[in-house]
Amino acid sequence: MKKSEIMQIIKEAVQVVLTNEEAIEIFDLDPAALLDEMMKVSTDDLYLAEIAPTHSGDVPSYRSDDDPRTAKGNITQDTRKKHATVGKDKFPIFDKKSAEAAIDLRGHAPEADRARIIDKAAEYAPEAAKKAREADKKKKKG
Repeated sequence: MKKSEIMQIIKEAVQVVLTNEEAIEIFDLDPAALLDEMMKVSTDDLYLAEIAPTHSGDVPSYRSDDDPRTAKGNITQDTRKKHATVGKDKFPIFDKKSAEAAIDLRGHAPEADRARIIDKAAEYAPEAAKKAREADKKKKKG
């Protein structure tokens, strides 16, 4: 038996279900009134429901077509092509986050392209680019 199965059995065994009478007695609340209050929907609630994360954790997106990232924060294919540093769509750099990611991943690029990646990233993340240049120099010497 898996650990997760054992934990599920324990959770089910520990779970407590109260009747309306017990809820009234223990928590001093009226379940019917609470249910009525929960069923009322205001315009604020509707707005919050639209922008709240879904059960999968995604936040609904109200982005325009020219946004560089998807609702999950991934870079769109159009953005990759527009801001590519190497090839047609590799190492897109257009903000600090993408610059730092490109610097971190520069080791996957051919050695000849690494300096170009650092140079373009320096525009958005100068400190990270400086550290990357120093690290690359140490690798060449050592």
